[in-house]
Amino acid sequence: MNRFENDTGGEGSITLGGLTVNLGGGARTIGYRYVESVLPVDAPVYVLGVAKEVGHIGAPAEEDGEKRFLISHRSEEQLEKKYRRAALLLGLLAVGLFLFGAIFVVVGVVAGIFAIGAAAAIEPSGAVAVAERVLSVRS
Repeated sequence: MNRFENDTGGEGSITLGGLTVNLGGGARTIGYRYVESVLPVDAPVYVLGVAKEVGHIGAPAEEDGEKRFLISHRSEEQLEKKYRRAALLLGLLAVGLFLFGAIFVVVGVVAGIFAIGAAAAIEPSGAVAVAERVLSVRS
């Protein structure tokens, strides 16, 4: 199955006492594409789940802490490679964003130190000018 359904506009929101919460979609959403595919008979699949009492593999029970259940046409090695690559990219992104933020903190601290130093350098001369005016008025 490969079908496209137009967005009806009103299905993605909840209204409670005059407050409307949009659950998705929006003015820019044209519609939604639904795609299903079928595995050929006797095609190898990888299943990650919980062994049931009957001997079947299935989704874990609700009370269990484990909630992972996966059926894939890819092998375990292919899935592992995919998730390791995604984890590496996300880790590198996190390190890059941390360094980017650290640079901004350092620049902010240095700019603050220079601003304080500049203000301290200006204050004595300003005080001298005020003192000269006061003394000239009294004279």
